[in-house]
Amino acid sequence: MKNLLNNKYYIVIWSVIVGLFNAVLFLTTNGSHYELSSFWIAYGFIMLAFVFQLVTHVLLRNTNESQGIEIPSTMVSLYLIITVAVGSILLGLSKVIGNNWLVPFLILIIITGICLIVFVFGLMNKEQIKKNPQKTPIVFDFNGFIQLLYDLLDHVDNPQVRDQISKILELAEDTSSLSSDNERFKQVEKQIFEYAYFLTKNVKRNELQNIFNNINKIEKLLLERKKIAE
Repeated sequence: MKNLLNNKYYIVIWSVIVGLFNAVLFLTTNGSHYELSSFWIAYGFIMLAFVFQLVTHVLLRNTNESQGIEIPSTMVSLYLIITVAVGSILLGLSKVIGNNWLVPFLILIIITGICLIVFVFGLMNKEQIKKNPQKTPIVFDFNGFIQLLYDLLDHVDNPQVRDQISKILELAEDTSSLSSDNERFKQVEKQIFEYAYFLTKNVKRNELQNIFNNINKIEKLLLERKKIAE
């Protein structure tokens, strides 16, 4: 019901925008433009872009949610903006272009083709991510995070790395009793656990630069967690 209501609002807004575009266009042009094929080619592409935006937002939205398919709406909006911008320039130049309809057609079909390729790759990338999601930490709670740091110390020989891990371990133990219902607090804890997971991978591969980077991020997040709770 909520989606249906949102769709109705969207259709109303879409109709107003398209109506305003057409009103401005036909009030600022004269009959001589309407005899030019270049004018109607540019106009047709603009209207198709508007319709494509409407279809992807309204008609495909419910299908997306029920089937887990994600339409990259940002790409669709970008296509609409580019097509309206370039198409409007071509409309303004229709007197110069005349009946040479191939000029606006080639320009706009190239834009459409490029955006379509990007759109398809965007869909493929989203599907690939869904089929192969990034591994998440096996952990956790905060005590599990502390235990993981102890385990890392047992497998690290580099004195600098040991010092840095000991530093965040001490901070973690000092703030282990903190808790909060704040949503940001929970998000920060989740990020801490994620970076701890990355840190274990870095240690196994002996990636020193990444080790220090992730330790630094964990330290900042621990301090933010402390600040939120206090």
